[in-house]
Amino acid sequence: SKLRFHLHAPFASTVARDSVRDDSAHDELLKHLANLIAESMSTIRDQGLLNVEFLATLPNNTDLLSSFYLPIREGLIDAFNKEKLTPTKRGAHAAASVCYRGARALSDLINDKDLATLLGEDPFLPLWIANPRQRNQREDNFLNMLDISEWTTDDFIGVLETESEQVMEWLKEKPDDWYQELYGLLGEFLSSAPSYPSYVTRKRKNRLSNLRIVRCSHGIYRVGSDCHFLGDDIEPDEDLQLDTAVLEEENQSPIQEDSKHEKDFHYVAKGVYSSGQNKDQQEKAREFLKTIGICEVDEVERIKMILKQRYTHGSIKPRFQDMKRFIALVEDDPHKKSLFNDYFIFEVDLKRDNARWFSKPGEVFVDSPYLDTGLTAYYETISENSEDFKRALSPNYRKSGIALERFGKFAETVGAQTKLALKEETIPSNHPENPWLKRDEGNESNITRIDQDYIIPRFKEFLDRPSINNARLIWRTMNSLDEKYLKARFRGNQNHPLRTGASSLVHDLRNAKWVPQKNGDSIAFVRPCDGLREHLPVEGFLWPKGYPHDAGEKWLDEIEFSKAAREQGVEHIQRNQKAKDLGFDSGDDAEKWAYLAQNLKEKGISIDDVKSQFSSQDNTTPNFPTSSSKNRKRRSQRIMEQLRNTPPKAETPDVNVQIRRRETDPHTELRELYTNDSGEMACQICKEEMPFKKRDGEYYFETVEMLTSYYFPKEYEAQFLALCPECVARYKYFVKEDIEAMEALKNQLMNSNDLKVSVQLGELETSIRFVETHLLDLKDVLYHYEKEH
Repeated sequence: SKLRFHLHAPFASTVARDSVRDDSAHDELLKHLANLIAESMSTIRDQGLLNVEFLATLPNNTDLLSSFYLPIREGLIDAFNKEKLTPTKRGAHAAASVCYRGARALSDLINDKDLATLLGEDPFLPLWIANPRQRNQREDNFLNMLDISEWTTDDFIGVLETESEQVMEWLKEKPDDWYQELYGLLGEFLSSAPSYPSYVTRKRKNRLSNLRIVRCSHGIYRVGSDCHFLGDDIEPDEDLQLDTAVLEEENQSPIQEDSKHEKDFHYVAKGVYSSGQNKDQQEKAREFLKTIGICEVDEVERIKMILKQRYTHGSIKPRFQDMKRFIALVEDDPHKKSLFNDYFIFEVDLKRDNARWFSKPGEVFVDSPYLDTGLTAYYETISENSEDFKRALSPNYRKSGIALERFGKFAETVGAQTKLALKEETIPSNHPENPWLKRDEGNESNITRIDQDYIIPRFKEFLDRPSINNARLIWRTMNSLDEKYLKARFRGNQNHPLRTGASSLVHDLRNAKWVPQKNGDSIAFVRPCDGLREHLPVEGFLWPKGYPHDAGEKWLDEIEFSKAAREQGVEHIQRNQKAKDLGFDSGDDAEKWAYLAQNLKEKGISIDDVKSQFSSQDNTTPNFPTSSSKNRKRRSQRIMEQLRNTPPKAETPDVNVQIRRRETDPHTELRELYTNDSGEMACQICKEEMPFKKRDGEYYFETVEMLTSYYFPKEYEAQFLALCPECVARYKYFVKEDIEAMEALKNQLMNSNDLKVSVQLGELETSIRFVETHLLDLKDVLYHYEKEH
């Protein structure tokens, strides 16, 4: 029969007596047997034998019963669903149709009374069924056939999400150690998510992060991102705490969420993650709380709360001591500047008495008395209603006790404007080179289309009001720009050539009279083509201190600076060009060498004698190696895949970090890339042969990561340079310790197609030389990080 118990009844058997004969009389007999078995369950229950283990004797849908015996199983299922036969967690029995089943950890945390409260059921009824010892065993399979409601952790979270008054009051009554079990349960729920698709993990984490279930030290419940751990060695800030004394005076309970005295800095009640003897449970609770956004209180977190509390729209309560705190943080770690992007931390100058207004860093500009930028003159040409308008910092900060220049540098670092701002636009129809640039323009829209031009808003009006300060602002701005802003670019689609011309910015500068020139005791303003370097104002002569008039050769060439003077000296230029074609630096240089050759000839020394003497000397500068990728697309895909699978750099060294660093060894690949066909290895900066070889015959060289972890959050071979010891020291000092130098180097690298990238190492102007494979790999890495973040 495949039943787990014997049936004693007068069945008619087959001749072989091995089974019951097919006879219609058996149907009535089996019906009575099914009823008898179902009725016997009450007797077994009353004798104290109907427990979870007993369920293993009952038939379930995995037994593969013949249709003849199915009425027995169906009769048992009907009896357990309707009568008080199903064993419950409380030790009693109940009809399965009114019971619930869930994971053991959930039913241990939420007892019958809790479940009744959450579901609005009768608190005196047994609701949880008793859980079998193991899933998918006979006991569990029988329970699966009954009409028992499944109540899971997901359902529990759904109830918590309602945040009803009844649910919040129920949470408030629970002791601290109960919360450790709660957080451990929710942590298990989240940790099981990796077995599902990634979107399930994200969804679960978002749900849990938005639950108001974190019990704070003052009795209020909050979401994780609003709360912090309070370490034993940290004292809360007095101005960031809930004023419980005031609440008591006004007879208000701290549980009241909307109290006007409540602040935004909230500490998790220590008991919910650190009380009791179960250290493992405490660790799980703390780990879950960290996952939903709770972190330790440090200076960064305190400042975040200050910003949120006192510098958000509609809640501006500034304090001078806050600004000192902000400046100290950014001076210590400039990478924290992004914390201030969305907060109204700067008071601006409204030019009206008794009026105060605060703006975000990106909405203000810096000028005297903080930094002498000249931007005031520019913004005087722009209407306050324009989207391009910005306001100056308020002069009130002179009373803050902070050095004015230090304050100005802070404002510049966090995003306040100190130079003219550029915008990228499509090439306009009135662009002087539009007919040439857009000769291939079609009506179709194409993802490979390139249409780029650069302007400074309201620039022509600004140029129409020339002054020393305006010229100095223009000069400083142009010196700081990447060369890409000097060009307009157009390509209709990938089948057309890329056409380039001067950007609108360059044309505006060419056509306006803004360049200051000394004219006796006065200053005249001329177009760039009519300007001369020697007539530029100098320090002490109607010119602000620090004017960088000897820089920016590239942009000066683009705006045709001194073009008229150069055209007047055509013969001089042609003479120099002929000398350069012959290998001399200039015409004067060629004349000096001719004089020397004549003197040598008179003394009987030929040019061949001199050449042979120099050719006998060793040439210490090796030919720079070359390397190109045969299948760039496949190599790029491989790099992207490797970066996705590479873990972030660890903040503190440990065994795992040491193992990963051994796996990430750039020496081998760099040695191969920068060794030429003659077996000589070259330094990427000085281009000289590496200084010496080691005992194993390999060149000694050092590797240095091109940029800091802010740009390279993961470890990967392509991020490193191969340098000699001297160049390593120069690079670390003048580049790796200078944030602006690194940013400029990164931008230059991403926008350049040349194998050389210029770099300034103190007084040394040089370049970093790459082989093609290394340069393209490095660009792929930077592109991946920018896309990812």
